[in-house]
Amino acid sequence: MHMNKPHRLFDCIDLQLEKGGIEGALVAKENGQWRKYTSQEVKNIVDKLSAGLLSLGVSAGDMTVEGRDKIALISKNRPEWVFLDLAVQQIGAVLIPIYPTAIPTDITFIFNDTAVKYVFINEDDLYEKLKEVLPNTPSVKDVFSFER
Repeated sequence: MHMNKPHRLFDCIDLQLEKGGIEGALVAKENGQWRKYTSQEVKNIVDKLSAGLLSLGVSAGDMTVEGRDKIALISKNRPEWVFLDLAVQQIGAVLIPIYPTAIPTDITFIFNDTAVKYVFINEDDLYEKLKEVLPNTPSVKDVFSFER
């Protein structure tokens, strides 16, 4: 595929690869060490995440804002944030980012208002907060953690 200019954020990965890729397409500190993700690694991770979401039944629905599935993300800044954002965009769903400091009543409102289907979190402390939210948010099918 030849791409002159990207039209969607996730197109940038293919454009990078077409030009030979970038060794540090994404760089993050993990366990106290700097970790470089190549363009190819980013693409592979994003594609696997997209496939996983599709296998869960996540979709763009009828392509309207209301009809697209919603995926919530409650996480500190980390590489998985970018990977999930790109994967969700790639399949046409909608990412709903929520501050990790949000209080349970606000999270409950957001989940119900947007009909969030799946939730991704970055740590166990957030799951403890979600235990208060989940009984009141019937649209949520499951919660996934980046840590386990």
